[in-house]
Amino acid sequence: VEAKAKANANANNNVNNNANNNANNNNNSNNNKNNNNNSNNSNNNSNNSNNNNNNNNNNNNSNNNNNNNNNNNNNSSKNSNNNSNSTININKKSLRSSIPIAP
Repeated sequence: VEAKAKANANANNNVNNNANNNANNNNNSNNNKNNNNNSNNSNNNSNNSNNNNNNNNNNNNSNNNNNNNNNNNNNSSKNSNNNSNSTININKKSLRSSIPIAP
């Protein structure tokens, strides 16, 4: 009877141990999945941050280029106006020199 009771107790312990081992294995597997997901999320966040920085830099460069183009256009317009004024002044001098002086 005692041997039978011991055998039953051992069998029950084995069943319990197997159940506990399976539960632990499942927990470990879930923990590994969670760790991988956290790592992937961290990498994605880092990549997103880098992409945002790159986009901001590109936008800043584009704005700087637009400002430079506007400045160049303004300077070109000023130069054109200056050239036009110079031509007007030359024409005025030419007209003056062609008017006969009364004796």
